[in-house]
Amino acid sequence: MVIISWREAERIFNSSGTCRHVYSTPLESGFYFDNDEERKFALLLIALAAADAGVTILAYAIMTNHFHFIVLGERGMEFFLIFKERFSTYLSRHGRQGLMKKVFPKETEINSLKQFCNELVYVIRNPYVVSPEVNLLSYPWCSGYLYFNSLIDLIPSRSAAGMSYRELRPITKSRDTSLPGWVRITDGAINPACFVDYKLVEKLFRSPQEFLAMCFRNVEAQIEVAQRMGERPFLKDEEMFRLIRSRINDKYGATDFQTLSPKDRTEVLKYMKYDLASSNGQIARVLNRPQSEIDAIFPLTAKNPIP
Repeated sequence: MVIISWREAERIFNSSGTCRHVYSTPLESGFYFDNDEERKFALLLIALAAADAGVTILAYAIMTNHFHFIVLGERGMEFFLIFKERFSTYLSRHGRQGLMKKVFPKETEINSLKQFCNELVYVIRNPYVVSPEVNLLSYPWCSGYLYFNSLIDLIPSRSAAGMSYRELRPITKSRDTSLPGWVRITDGAINPACFVDYKLVEKLFRSPQEFLAMCFRNVEAQIEVAQRMGERPFLKDEEMFRLIRSRINDKYGATDFQTLSPKDRTEVLKYMKYDLASSNGQIARVLNRPQSEIDAIFPLTAKNPIP
């Protein structure tokens, strides 16, 4: 593997065209998917919508109540609207009329390589930070497992062009089973390696070491992206612990929460609660304080703590 310089990576990014983070606001209630078969179908619709809009997908995350994409091309919003219309038709046929009307897509233009790396990591961390069961590097409904994975090329797949009507009918969920020749199928679903340009992403991150460091260590950048989008900056307990320990040391010159003055403790607690949207339970765990003590400070959320 040849590791290019940061300057060369910047040159490649700047010459690749318009890059955008396209996403939807989370549903206030309800979920898009009843099962994994519907997620497989959504992936197919995503790939076809990207091709029809003339954009290239660099990253995706299919959440239960919202979507994230990093795309190259001028028509990122059009891509999302094509997908939205087609998935809405499917949902309507299955008794969930109007669900996609609650979807309000947004987009952010990505103007630098640094921003690109931060936004892409934010996308693929989404499933990981909200569920303890998700492995960021193997979760099938997010593109994180594609990057720097030497086994990707070994995953068997078939060209849709060589498959029978009977084989394609459950995949397309339509009597019209025609699919473009570039579509490849693995285990009854489109193989994401055929529509995600993961090779370009690898060039831009430069090395597996850089990629993993940004995924698991650069939490400050993730907080910035979340706050810009108006979302809660989910952090794992260990990530929150490292962040708060560093802040206590850098800002207050202390080594432990207990050694802070009452005023400084209050500042730390408010920072965790209001800036980082940390739950009462997480604050108690990270600071090693009784939950009852934190609930007394933030009583409005004590009745319904977010785990």
